[in-house]
Amino acid sequence: MPDVTLSRVDDPVSTRESVTKRARYLQRLMDHFWNRWRREYVPALRESHRLKGETAGQTVQLGDIVNVHDESLPRAQWRMGVVCELIKGADEKTRGAVVRTVDKEKVSFLRRPLQRFNSR
Repeated sequence: MPDVTLSRVDDPVSTRESVTKRARYLQRLMDHFWNRWRREYVPALRESHRLKGETAGQTVQLGDIVNVHDESLPRAQWRMGVVCELIKGADEKTRGAVVRTVDKEKVSFLRRPLQRFNSR
């Protein structure tokens, strides 16, 4: 039988040491998970998204109604607008759009990248 020393629960030094060891272990585990997720999952997701966009040809068109993403507001309060101009990149792919929105009868034009729109 292996030599096992059990620490007493009422011994504050051994309890503190075991809690510290456990905290370090959990931190290493979280760091390992985060690094693998960042190194493996995120690039795969990005590649999948890129391929899906090329094959489906999904992009915003003139006249589309879109929700304009705003990180300072909950999704239910994002502004809606109509795409009135497409912005093309150097590769002639649509990279952004100008959207006309109306807020309390005030018309404004927002110039945003496509990632900031949710098509309806």
